[in-house]
Amino acid sequence: MENSWCDTSQKLHILNHDLMRTDLSKKEALSLQKKWRILYQNTDQNKLQIEDLDALRYVAGVDISFPPDKHPTWGIACAVLWDLQERRLIEATFHQENLLFPYIPGFLGFRECLPIAKAILKLHQKPQIIICDGHGLIHPLQFGEAIQLGKILDIPTFGAAKTPFVGTSSWKELTRQKGEKTPVYENELDLNREENKILGYAICAANERKPIFISEGYRVDIELAIRLTLKSTSDHRQPDPVFQADQLSREKIRTILNS
Repeated sequence: MENSWCDTSQKLHILNHDLMRTDLSKKEALSLQKKWRILYQNTDQNKLQIEDLDALRYVAGVDISFPPDKHPTWGIACAVLWDLQERRLIEATFHQENLLFPYIPGFLGFRECLPIAKAILKLHQKPQIIICDGHGLIHPLQFGEAIQLGKILDIPTFGAAKTPFVGTSSWKELTRQKGEKTPVYENELDLNREENKILGYAICAANERKPIFISEGYRVDIELAIRLTLKSTSDHRQPDPVFQADQLSREKIRTILNS
């Protein structure tokens, strides 16, 4: 991790963070989620304030790919540093890691945050925002992988997932036109219900593409997440930095398997 954007003490703090642990049972992971959700809700509401996206330059997209096994035991994470103003890839870093925590929906952060964070630590420039191929607030405890990663790194994040998870939404009815969106509600729609929290939005980020599911992560509100999603997406389904991270990590897997 030489020439990283953070120093040795910062790296050690990140790598030893509670939320980076993989030696956990499901019960222990749930207990950690509940603990950090409360801390996040009570202390981390200082949202990033960016009125003009021209003031934002360094955006990272992250994803992780796995070999085509039924139960993969390793994966490769990719972090793409993207120049938002010039719409180009600056740098891509990778980290291969053995997977110690099992695949359990709702607990992907304990499986994927470790290799993703290590890939981000290899970047030469610190990202101003990280876009995750995963959920943030759209999660049973409203503490998804995007929030977990942001809390570990203390870098603003949001989720841009390809598949729905929890909540209620009429996303299947969206016209596939860039900018079209519909809320993802916490509960079933009920005319008699006075309040129904919006967890995020299903949004078409490009024309003729299926919607993706955008939700708040760490210190990024939904309005900024949507604006940045639309600005950073060209003709792919997901924002370009995340699309690139997905493609590059898949390519790395293929290279290893074919060597």
